[in-house]
Amino acid sequence: MAPSFLLRLKTIRDEGVLFTEAWVLLVSARLICKIVPFRRIYNVAGQSAAFAPPSAANHKILQIREAVDRATACVPRATCLTRGLAATVLLRVAGVPYRLVIGVARQVDDTFSAHAWVMSGENIVTGNLPDLSNYVPLPIDSARHCLAHLKDPALPPPR
Repeated sequence: MAPSFLLRLKTIRDEGVLFTEAWVLLVSARLICKIVPFRRIYNVAGQSAAFAPPSAANHKILQIREAVDRATACVPRATCLTRGLAATVLLRVAGVPYRLVIGVARQVDDTFSAHAWVMSGENIVTGNLPDLSNYVPLPIDSARHCLAHLKDPALPPPR
């Protein structure tokens, strides 16, 4: 057999394994988001130690993005946060630095929307939107307070 054919078979197998991992992580993240407080989730998944990825990691970032995108199509009601959590686990296992970002934006009807995305260096791994620049990233302490305030409006504003 030609070496290129064997290499392609290995690539197909690796992509299938990554897809399966992404699917399992998306389902797990949906469950975790329902039962675990956000503070705990972010403390575990928020950011890796180093943030600037080596240029060799670009291929792995692309593979992870594609696997999460494909797996999302098979998981009902997968949100930007569940996609981000799945991607952070895959990036961590691959040794690729990342940061989970939570941002908010004011809509034209004076409501606000929140969005989560994952960055690795300047690369957006998951959660890229055409209007992503409208979202203001929250410092995690503010994000925690916003979530707590939704549960108890009597809390004082953050300092």
